Amino acid sequence: MIFDDVKARVFAGAAFLDAALGTKWTKKVDAERLAISNGEACILGQVFGDYSYGIDELELIDADGNSLTMARTLGFEQDKDNAVTYDLLDQEWKKLLRNRKRQATRKKHTLRVPIV
Repeated sequence: MIFDDVKARVFAGAAFLDAALGTKWTKKVDAERLAISNGEACILGQVFGDYSYGIDELELIDADGNSLTMARTLGFEQDKDNAVTYDLLDQEWKKLLRNRKRQATRKKHTLRVPIV
């Protein structure tokens, strides 16, 4: 199903960014202005200042010198045939960011009582 593919790509992209940058990259991303189709408002654009700069910094170039293959796999770009669209990617990235924010808030407010 296409929604499972979108979710898997976004999860892979988030895991990739976590491994490359640590989990604090999410603090740079404003989910309200997120637009995968916009080079400055997409995930890489918000984290690095520009989509292309993010592609270069993360070295997301395949053996043929093409950045789109990896970017599509990681949920940073839509498919050629538009099966996975920018809108679907926007929705899934926003959901992931909301969930991460919720988890961070929960951790922050969890009372930790030392066991004596």
